[in-house]
Amino acid sequence: MTIDEARGLPTVLTVEHAGRLLGLGRSAAYEAVRRGELPTLRFGRRLLVPTGKVLELLGLDPAHLAAPAATRGGGRRGAA
Repeated sequence: MTIDEARGLPTVLTVEHAGRLLGLGRSAAYEAVRRGELPTLRFGRRLLVPTGKVLELLGLDPAHLAAPAATRGGGRRGAA
């Protein structure tokens, strides 16, 4: 995974998406959740995986993935 690909990820992932990023199938990803190896957030019946945790498992530092200030589109349009 490249830095640009990592920057394009949403803040949270489904268990299936996180598993694919880690090279796991659906069943293996849910098994990793059950064993506590893949951290999740629970919203009702939904399980979501924080993207930062997946990046850490891949050996990437989520703090270094923030887009540079010049590319974030800061500032207001049309402001004088």
